[in-house]
Amino acid sequence: MRSSVLLIAAALPLAARAAEPDPRPAVLDAMGAELDRSMARLKLKGFEAPYFVSYTVRDYDTVDILAKNGALFTDNRTRNR
Repeated sequence: MRSSVLLIAAALPLAARAAEPDPRPAVLDAMGAELDRSMARLKLKGFEAPYFVSYTVRDYDTVDILAKNGALFTDNRTRNR
């Protein structure tokens, strides 16, 4: 009985995370729209239009966990984009 309760308690965060929508398509759509806008409007008088434009998105999710004497001492999560 106790092991099944622990198993259910451990699975709850996974179930909650699976229900979250995936943000990647929204970011990709926004990048595509910005790329199209840049290619259409990025022109200077007297110069050729650019033939290449690129964008990069870096998304970092860092978790730092530190324990001392068997007890949780630090638990930090940082997300940078």
